[in-house]
Amino acid sequence: MPKVKDKIDRPTPDDSNLEPPRRPPIGDKPDTSPAKPRFQCTQCGKVLAHQESLRRHLATVHGVDETGARLQDDQIARLRGVRAPRPSKEKLQVKAPRTKPFKSA
Repeated sequence: MPKVKDKIDRPTPDDSNLEPPRRPPIGDKPDTSPAKPRFQCTQCGKVLAHQESLRRHLATVHGVDETGARLQDDQIARLRGVRAPRPSKEKLQVKAPRTKPFKSA
């Protein structure tokens, strides 16, 4: 890189008339992002951001699907995130013991 011979481009402490460049305020930019789709509940009018959220809302709060048909309890439980209970330990099959016992070294 070549060395600068003249240092007249640099501001000096005596230059009080030079102000740093100003940035425009953040809020002055127009919103150029596309409009996000919104999903509105047909029963109560609540607006949700995602279609799956609308499905979950309709099932858990109103007990219906998108068409307005009544949902069964197992479908509502699935959308709520409730899982079926695990089988008890008595029903689980016990594995057969190993043929050779483990020997420590």
